[in-house]
Amino acid sequence: MNYAGKGEELYGMIKDPDQYTNVVSDSKYAAILKKARAQFKDRMSAAK
Repeated sequence: MNYAGKGEELYGMIKDPDQYTNVVSDSKYAAILKKARAQFKDRMSAAK
C-alpha cells in the first residue's frame, strides 16, 4: 500500500495477519513488492 508520499507498507499476511511488521524494506519480499507496485499502477491508470 502506498500512502500518497507518506511511504509504503507491505505485510506478510500469513506470518503476520495482524500487520505488526512492515516488510517493505525486506529484500525477501522484493518480487512481491514489484508485482504489487505494478498492479497498483495498472489499477490507478484504469480508474482515470
